[in-house]
Amino acid sequence: MVGYILSDIDNSQKCKSLFRDINKQTSVFYQSLHKTNFQIELPIFNVCYAFNGFKEPLISTCINTTRILKECLDPVRKLFYIYDIEWNFIHQEASDFEDIYLNDDIDLIASSTDDYDLIKSCWKEPVGIMKDFNYDDIRRILG
Repeated sequence: MVGYILSDIDNSQKCKSLFRDINKQTSVFYQSLHKTNFQIELPIFNVCYAFNGFKEPLISTCINTTRILKECLDPVRKLFYIYDIEWNFIHQEASDFEDIYLNDDIDLIASSTDDYDLIKSCWKEPVGIMKDFNYDDIRRILG
């Protein structure tokens, strides 16, 4: 079992990839739920249920959900899947993100080899690469 935290469940490419490629042994926690044009065949929960009692690996998917992940009490492992290189698009100082990208309690996952190299040179070495929420990739990363 593994869990993902999403800011939104919507018709974005990120959500379509997640719900297309992940295994049935997955739970999804969301901040906001919207109507989608694809079927959701997984357990989905409001993000408040991730804070206490989810005792499996938990993966955030953006800077905001990683801030939530930092506060979760029970995951056996915390990971940040860097699907987008968000810090390039947010007008803040790099030091504003150190608590996320340099956090010793959170492992980083890149979405490509190019992103892996960039993340490693800017922050810390990711623990692996996962392409578009590929379940085999996350199984390999989790060991």
